[in-house]
Amino acid sequence: RELHVIKPFTIPHHWARIMGMDWGYCKPFCVLWAAVSDGTFMLPDGRFMPKDALVIYREWYGSTGEPDVGLRMEPREVAKGIIDRSRGEKFARMVADPAIWGTQTGESPAEMINRAGVRFHKADNARIAGWLQVHARLKGDPKADDKRPLLYFFDTCQNLIRTLPALMHDQHKAEDVDTSMEDHAPDTLRYVCMARPRANAAKPT
Repeated sequence: RELHVIKPFTIPHHWARIMGMDWGYCKPFCVLWAAVSDGTFMLPDGRFMPKDALVIYREWYGSTGEPDVGLRMEPREVAKGIIDRSRGEKFARMVADPAIWGTQTGESPAEMINRAGVRFHKADNARIAGWLQVHARLKGDPKADDKRPLLYFFDTCQNLIRTLPALMHDQHKAEDVDTSMEDHAPDTLRYVCMARPRANAAKPT
């Protein structure tokens, strides 16, 4: 928390913004809003936030409050909630779990959300590469003297802050996470990081 969780501040209008979504109906859905630092914002400790750092500034977590139980909201309702929470904002990228484009009959959730006015693109769902991007941003630039992180969370993003450090490695694939855990907000974070990948993301130690 002392490294990555910060108090909310007004996001400068010119910072690029990214939105990510992980769909859920019986399970929680998650929408995260992120901004890309331009390197001019001073952190409470007097240091400047690095250029290209991601700031997760808003979270919408579709849970009843019970562990891992979703709100069962229809896609068009979720789209309306996204629009209501994003008024006046423009996004460089909007990405969502590619699974929502799949359907056996009728419209897919992605099509219904699109028709309701929110146009997502398929997120890069390469899991190992995605977790490497999350690790790299949490650790920061290894070439920097003070190794400031490249990923920050407003303290209002309570479910992401709660579930990200609780994740455990998959017993059969150590570089992935156990997908039976409550991973909806971390998965959304992974999509956001893959929408702004860093070329020097290294294998975590």
